[in-house]
Amino acid sequence: MIDYETKKKLLVELDKEGEPMLIVSNYGDADALDDILSDEFDLDFSSSFPEYLDEKGGRIFHFEGARSIKDLQSIIDSITLNEE
Repeated sequence: MIDYETKKKLLVELDKEGEPMLIVSNYGDADALDDILSDEFDLDFSSSFPEYLDEKGGRIFHFEGARSIKDLQSIIDSITLNEE
């Protein structure tokens, strides 16, 4: 999946606690991704809304105790939102 705002591929990373996370820079993508991850992939996650993402309404998706980074990245890569 490509982030509409940054035009960069979304990458699953590890947070400070070593858990997978994904940063999405804008509301539209974050809202759509929330629906897709919940409805189509039945993934459990939480979201945080750090100040530095406030301007565009972005958020961080946290996948505590979830699948491996590789599996999560495969899921994110399969989503074609904002790609032509």
